Amino acid sequence: MNTLVLRTDLSGDPTFREVLERVRDFDLDAYAHQDVPFERLVDVLSPTRTESFHPLFQTMVVLQNQESARIDLPGLSVTSQPVHTGISKFDLTFSFTETHDEAGRVTGIDGSLEFSTELFEVATARSLADRLTRLLDGVTSDPDVRVHSIQMLTEPEQQRVLEAGRGEVRRFSPSTVPAAFGAQVVRGSG
Repeated sequence: MNTLVLRTDLSGDPTFREVLERVRDFDLDAYAHQDVPFERLVDVLSPTRTESFHPLFQTMVVLQNQESARIDLPGLSVTSQPVHTGISKFDLTFSFTETHDEAGRVTGIDGSLEFSTELFEVATARSLADRLTRLLDGVTSDPDVRVHSIQMLTEPEQQRVLEAGRGEVRRFSPSTVPAAFGAQVVRGSG
């Protein structure tokens, strides 16, 4: 496995279908250079290094869609077990794994989110996962939707954001600008 750093251009308010085309083109170009080890890329680019964040990206998206390895040993039953270290290498890691039926046909995708507990609380990480789910629901139901028009927040979340942005409500007496200025001058000289 080799990590590829990929960026997506969302300028111009594209549709999701257009975003997929951009991602495909960018990724195909990147895959043409996938033989370059990630560590070599970091050495060549020489980004500013700090222990507080990864040098090239903070969010990773992983798709596990390869066939599961099967080991057939006479008289031995072998099953794979996921291993969780309890340590997140990146700020956020969204992992997706294809699910299959008995015949091996893809039946869906399972997802999980690993996150840095130094940066995110469980409720915040869950909220990010919920928003990603809303995004995926929106783009799969209408691939021609403009990505900037997809509603990421629930109605209560939108209300909280609007209320927080309004600030403190202050009462003032209606007045003209010259009258308010004169009143301030009187207060300041007293």
